[in-house]
Amino acid sequence: MAIQRSTPTAITISTALNSLTSSTTAYAQSTEVSSGTSSNVTDIVANWTIVVGTITASASTRVNVYCWGTNDDTGYPGGSATAEVITGTAGSLTISANGSGVLRFLKSTLAHTTGLTMRDEASVVQALGFVPRRWGLVFQNQTGANLAASGHSAEYVETYYN
Repeated sequence: MAIQRSTPTAITISTALNSLTSSTTAYAQSTEVSSGTSSNVTDIVANWTIVVGTITASASTRVNVYCWGTNDDTGYPGGSATAEVITGTAGSLTISANGSGVLRFLKSTLAHTTGLTMRDEASVVQALGFVPRRWGLVFQNQTGANLAASGHSAEYVETYYN
């Protein structure tokens, strides 16, 4: 058996990150991703590119990236009757200031310069503790200013054996 990696595959974030406000409750979510290069997936690494707007940089200016995952073929994790609903569709997401138990922290991407294009990555499997059938990314802007109006993207690579 040989360890292999899939070709990078785009994750749809549409315009969800465009001009995302800096907030403790306003987030952006990606479209759901279905794992499936093979039944022998051992890791999923998500990569993202975020373009920062005009900020006053400090040690705490960052974009927090979270993920959610499920092995349920039809439902989504979390509640079904609040604003904190994971929909599997790229767009806005409101999370309570108390946080959400369905999101798992991936990484803080630090922003130290105005207009910076930041590229970062993290393991979805490591954050969740299992290989999900379906998963997605959630972004929280903590830079103190809106993100840039365009230029954001995300993709993933699966590691598997056959």
